[in-house]
Amino acid sequence: MKKKRYIEAFVAGLLIACMVLAGKQFFSEMELTARISILSDAFFLPGVLLGGFGLLVIVGNGGVFDALAYTVKRAGSYLRHNEGAGKVAKSFYEYQQAKRGEKAEYGFLLISGGFYLLLSVIFTILFLILS
Repeated sequence: MKKKRYIEAFVAGLLIACMVLAGKQFFSEMELTARISILSDAFFLPGVLLGGFGLLVIVGNGGVFDALAYTVKRAGSYLRHNEGAGKVAKSFYEYQQAKRGEKAEYGFLLISGGFYLLLSVIFTILFLILS
């Protein structure tokens, strides 16, 4: 199951990079330095997106968004005429204690994001050497 997440993250990054390449007309005729510049840009975007989502998951695991999630769930239960009142903890402390054991995985996002950022740095260095 874990390998599947890594593969999905790498494929998602590759699709984002391919969309950037297509959007910048990478496959048309141009100079080598322009191609390397476009490759650097194309790998930077998925690196930042995947890595940024991974960092958000880390922050969320730390409990930063617990108050916001509790408030939204609590307000939603009131708007539904207390249909979901049993699903939401009575106090914020109880909600935090229930959430404490639930930790989302983030390694696959950080590793795939780091891989694409590394590719971007490599192409940036190549661009600087060749220009």
